[in-house]
Amino acid sequence: MLPAKIMAGRLLQQSSRTIITPSLSRYSGRFYSTSLLRSSSTSSTRNSFALPLSHITKRSYAKTNRPDDQSPTSDSPSYSSIDQIPKSNESTEPIRPENVESSETEPAMPKFDPRTLLDQGIPPTPDQYSTTVATKPDPTSSERSRDPIKSSQSRGSGGGNPEYVSSTDRKRERLATYLFTLFMLSGVGGVVYLGRNWETQEEIDAHPDEPNGWGAMLFYNRIMSRLNEVLDYYNLPNGDKLLPDMTKDTYRPYTLVISLEDMLVHSEWTREHGWRTAKRPGVEYFLTYLGQYYEIVIFTSQPNVMAAPIVAKLDPFRTCHQLYREATKYKRGKYIKDLTYLNRDLSKVIMIDTKPEAWAEQPENAIKMKKWTGNPRDKELVSLIPFLEFIAAMGHVDLREDIKSFPEGSHIPTEFSKRDAIARAELQKKIEEQKKHRKSSGGGDFLASLLGMKPKEVKEEKLPQDLVRERGQQWYDEITRGLKEHGAEILEADRKAQEEMMAGMKTSLSKILTEGMPQPQLPPLPEQEQPQQKK
Repeated sequence: MLPAKIMAGRLLQQSSRTIITPSLSRYSGRFYSTSLLRSSSTSSTRNSFALPLSHITKRSYAKTNRPDDQSPTSDSPSYSSIDQIPKSNESTEPIRPENVESSETEPAMPKFDPRTLLDQGIPPTPDQYSTTVATKPDPTSSERSRDPIKSSQSRGSGGGNPEYVSSTDRKRERLATYLFTLFMLSGVGGVVYLGRNWETQEEIDAHPDEPNGWGAMLFYNRIMSRLNEVLDYYNLPNGDKLLPDMTKDTYRPYTLVISLEDMLVHSEWTREHGWRTAKRPGVEYFLTYLGQYYEIVIFTSQPNVMAAPIVAKLDPFRTCHQLYREATKYKRGKYIKDLTYLNRDLSKVIMIDTKPEAWAEQPENAIKMKKWTGNPRDKELVSLIPFLEFIAAMGHVDLREDIKSFPEGSHIPTEFSKRDAIARAELQKKIEEQKKHRKSSGGGDFLASLLGMKPKEVKEEKLPQDLVRERGQQWYDEITRGLKEHGAEILEADRKAQEEMMAGMKTSLSKILTEGMPQPQLPPLPEQEQPQQKK
């Protein structure tokens, strides 16, 4: 029989080998058995005990005899059975007595690495992973934290290796190289093509300052000339002749170009009403009355889609020409109204505008006005009629000289009224002299009265502008009366003409595929006379 103490120690060793930690008891039976195998493979001295070692004899730790000076004291209690061993509240970690030394060297236990379980297909527990792998330093973590590019890359895609280049990156680099090479070759080829010699005689005649040749400057000049021709398509007006040639029915000796925005109308936006457009006082009278002397052109720098409805309200009978932004010249971010494209003699052209960039090309032809801000009592536009009527009725050769006669920056209506007042004063003085001369020779009138004859009545003389004004007012009254009587008929005929034109322009895809594009209708040719056969 073994002593009771030795028996108790062995039983405790066997029972301690089957203890399961609380963290492992939550998982499957497969992982439970593996934990048992790993716990049983370790040394018995590494197991946890549920009682302090001070209650266990020395024979349970070592098989060899100890020296006498290290023998346990007689105060240690002894137990005959396991039930007699008291329960302890101390830690379950094994505690070695100070006077007990093992004769056998304990093997060093390696730290648990959950990756060994991953190799076997067994997942580690959260406690095992958090105590080992999560606290294990990453040799590239400091380098990845310093480099923002590497920190954004994943470790599995080669982000930790600075020399690693993926196949996608290599394809991108090759594509970028091909595109850059193609771009450079296209640029060189384009420069050579633009700088080539002129091919036709018409091109040579149109560019006398850029002759053919392979000099550096000649090559550069031809390149710039061709580039400017491409840009001119967008910057220059949409035609060399903005106005058609005059006919006998539409002939007017002078041309009046007038702006639309802030001259004939004023547009403003408010929160209550949005966009609203006001018509300047007297604008209908201005356009209709001066239409007997001038060919009126409403020229605006606004696009056609925005300004055409407003112009249609001002001129419903289309008595004026209409030009929009497409007819302006774009230069340095400004829209210039170049009068040389009007197909008219500039000496017979007057432009009325409010923007300095509008008359930048021909300032000598411009009457510079202030912007109309929507004042309903404005009379500036109507006050220009006497001056414009006078120079047209007098048949002046060069209207630019008339404009030049006024000081720069002066108010032309005011200056012209001063000149008109001086002319009227001279006329009145002349009439007074004629009256005095008749009084001195009053004998003839007395003799005529004795003979029963009426004396001659002296007609009151008028200034030329007064006579022109009377005749012009009569013409305006007749035109206004005719428009009131036949205006509706004119508008209806114009509407039908537009509908017919739009109907002729319409076509369908099926008609194009079956019959082809519509051909223009040409006038019939005159019948050719057949030669008479000789008898």
